[in-house]
Amino acid sequence: MIAFGVGAAVGVVALLLVQRRLPRQAVFTTAVVATGAAMVGAGSVSSLAPAMLLVALLGAGAGCGYVTGFTVLQESVSDDMRGRTFSTLYTVVRACLLLSLTLGPFVSSALGSTSNALTDGSVEIGGVHLSLPGPRLALWFGGLITILSGIAARRRMRMAQRADAPS
Repeated sequence: MIAFGVGAAVGVVALLLVQRRLPRQAVFTTAVVATGAAMVGAGSVSSLAPAMLLVALLGAGAGCGYVTGFTVLQESVSDDMRGRTFSTLYTVVRACLLLSLTLGPFVSSALGSTSNALTDGSVEIGGVHLSLPGPRLALWFGGLITILSGIAARRRMRMAQRADAPS
């Protein structure tokens, strides 16, 4: 938790220093993809020091994504829709948090059981033994979803920019 919090704080402070020089939409989508990549990386290591570094990177990406996402929404939503938009966003964020906290352990357990049934819980790749417990697989799955979400968001933002551009 400390690594995540310190990473988020460092990420937000770094964002404050460079935000005027970088396009916000690119920063947002890059932060989301970086968060997913750090999550996959954190799930892949089994020693504390690299895990703390990757969790700090995860926090930095999440902090930057959170702040930049709110900024992009604030700038792009009209005044008459802003309250409803942010109300919906807060509701969705809280619902997703609740779902992740309640369903996460079940998903992890199911992935672990599937891994044990299919591969006896580990694989060997090029002479390297890789354990596949449920929490690792759940982190990989969540990281992959986050990476794909960042890529999809970037694609949608580019499509919206092209549609708004004068012909």
